[in-house]
Amino acid sequence: MKKLSVITIDFWNTLLSNLGSERRQQLRESALKEVLLRENVPFDETHFATAFDAVLEQFKHIWFTEHRTLLTNEITALLLQQFNCKPTKESLDYLTHTFSVGVVQDPPELLPQVEKSLEILSKDFSLGVVSDTYYSPGKQLRKVLKHHDIIKYFSSFSFSDETGVSKPHQKAFTVVLNNFKSSVKESLHIGDIRKTDILGANVLNMDSILYTGNPTPFTTSLDDTSILPTYECTSWDDIVSTIYQQYSPK
Repeated sequence: MKKLSVITIDFWNTLLSNLGSERRQQLRESALKEVLLRENVPFDETHFATAFDAVLEQFKHIWFTEHRTLLTNEITALLLQQFNCKPTKESLDYLTHTFSVGVVQDPPELLPQVEKSLEILSKDFSLGVVSDTYYSPGKQLRKVLKHHDIIKYFSSFSFSDETGVSKPHQKAFTVVLNNFKSSVKESLHIGDIRKTDILGANVLNMDSILYTGNPTPFTTSLDDTSILPTYECTSWDDIVSTIYQQYSPK
């Protein structure tokens, strides 16, 4: 059996659901409306959805072509540009803060079997988080992990807003591997997006598991079946079984 020392795991839609909650979106839209009113910018609330979609497309373009993610203040600035708003620093800071903490005010749900699986795996392997970020920076995502009492299973983190790169950039993974002093040959990545999680692992010649247990319209839209993982699992129970069948703890 192949020796395994380190497992890196994606955050969104692998550990926790990436389905945006209605309450979180309402908080962000309310803050946007407040800022536009404060800045005396005319707006039509029916334009909000279009504005959010336009910013997401700009985000995705940079994400996939430059292998980095925009910071929250860059995202909120782009959103305000959709309304031809040139905000004061105070207004931009307020909107940025509201967008970033929404994930803590209304935390996403853990996916099925995650907590039990982490407890099992952490006994034999070093676990790290490798995650790209959008509205919520790594600082806030750590709070979500703490809220669900699973942060204790991880001892290294790579969030794109902190490293300056996003998956599939090699640095997104090597930050964690270097912290653990582990080689790619003794490491495994688990994630749900082929273009980022699986491609990044493949570039490093690192084994990977594609998690397909929680398909969403967003992740499905990013699917590229030409990018192949080492293994594909439909549940966390399946992930744990696969790991212990194919690997032995170093």
